[in-house]
Amino acid sequence: MYEFLADGLGLTEKDYDKYKNQMVQIINNKKTQMLQELHGIEGTLKAVTRELREKALQIISYDKESTIHQVNSSRIKELEDSQEDLEERILKLREATKNVDSNVLSVEEFLNLSENAGVIVKAGDAYVKDLICRLIFLNLSVGIDEVLSYQLKEPFDTLLKIKDIHTGRGKRT
Repeated sequence: MYEFLADGLGLTEKDYDKYKNQMVQIINNKKTQMLQELHGIEGTLKAVTRELREKALQIISYDKESTIHQVNSSRIKELEDSQEDLEERILKLREATKNVDSNVLSVEEFLNLSENAGVIVKAGDAYVKDLICRLIFLNLSVGIDEVLSYQLKEPFDTLLKIKDIHTGRGKRT
């Protein structure tokens, strides 16, 4: 892995444009998925809230000692818990949707990463190594003493495959 990163990634501003376009596509797809999930959860929350309201209004007419009252009371508790859980999930998804755009590197960050990734990873502490590797690599197969193989994260995988074709640079395994 250090060998792969040692000479830098060799990416240029032209590659950054491709990177940014691919990242915009990835982000838009992710946002669409998150919004679909959000709308589904919001629909479920409306149904739970409606049933909760109906059960709460119905329970008044039953004797507190009756089985019907106890069953409905139990169901109301389940619905309240479910409502709370759904509201938390909605808040988390809304926050995650806002933060999706922050995953795109600036041109300076991209070029600096491309040029200095090897130096940064070799000299950095565990946190920096983890941060850089999470940014560039998708999967790592680790043996006892070394990384056996790795797969790059998109759009780096596509960008470097294109660059390998043009420059004749060797395979990554």
